[in-house]
Amino acid sequence: MENFSEWTEDAVAGPSHSREDGGDATSEQPEVAHSSNRGKGGEDGVAGPSNRRDWKKMSDPKLAADLYKKNLLSAEMPGQPLRFMMDLREDIEEQDREIISFYKRPNVNWAGPFSCILRGDATTGEGVSRHVLSTAVLKLTKGFMIPIVRIVLLGKSVSENSGVGNFILGRAAFDSEAPPDVAERVGGRLKDRHVTIINSPQLLLTNISDHQITQTVRECVNLSDPGPHVIVLLLKHDQCSTEDQKHVEKVLLSFSERVFQHTMVISTQKPTETNDIIQKIIQKCANRHFSLQRSSSPDDLLQAFEDIVQMNDGCHLVCTEASLYFTKEQQATGKRECDF
Repeated sequence: MENFSEWTEDAVAGPSHSREDGGDATSEQPEVAHSSNRGKGGEDGVAGPSNRRDWKKMSDPKLAADLYKKNLLSAEMPGQPLRFMMDLREDIEEQDREIISFYKRPNVNWAGPFSCILRGDATTGEGVSRHVLSTAVLKLTKGFMIPIVRIVLLGKSVSENSGVGNFILGRAAFDSEAPPDVAERVGGRLKDRHVTIINSPQLLLTNISDHQITQTVRECVNLSDPGPHVIVLLLKHDQCSTEDQKHVEKVLLSFSERVFQHTMVISTQKPTETNDIIQKIIQKCANRHFSLQRSSSPDDLLQAFEDIVQMNDGCHLVCTEASLYFTKEQQATGKRECDF
């Protein structure tokens, strides 16, 4: 019997460059448009509260709005700058994700000075900030390139999960030697489809604690925000016991009560004999099962994902912030809305 991880390595050669970079965003103080005669007490001078003209008393609405903006920016100039970083070498969907994450930050003083770094572009200064802000406004009005299929990959082995994830994306996106306790997200484009895979290679291990389950599920939910379209169980016929069945159900119910509508089973070995336990799990997943072999095509597997998306009318799974299995009280406050 051939090892699945061995033949998947042949299909996806080369190092991964698609993993998200979480580097620190640091830069020089940003340039912010302001009056050149600040501090002289003139009409545009807004050095301090005593020198500010009252915009409320101005008869011209346009001038009043302009003065209000100048007063506000002047008051916030000494504050901590808003820092934003985006890598132009990433694909469009990852750039869009960075913009969305930036604007979803809680408790932000949006009047503060703005600092921007564009990786992959040597340009700096006020022009970069204006470009990023105008791009963000355009996307907010016209729409973002959001991935249409978000997949959570659950298994027991780093090498097994990495092999399946790389097979789907058609490249070496996941490292087979990555830490097993870290959930990782990688995105890519397959033909006309945008796909994001959240890889969690230890969640189906039966020896992890309830706390680990809760924390890892929460991490998967955050990485698949606003929710996954498909959850994949990587199972082997010769390694599926009654204990595994109970553990799988515990993990899945930690996502949502409706999780089985979005779940399928992938096996990476041909069964030598029928395993009743794995058959029961497949039945709970509406008999959605894909046997991944050397002759399998990524397009066939992707079509199975698309079928699940269509069956759910294009909606993602509505997940809870914490584990429904352990803390039902959080179900009422932790739900996420369907994005499309």
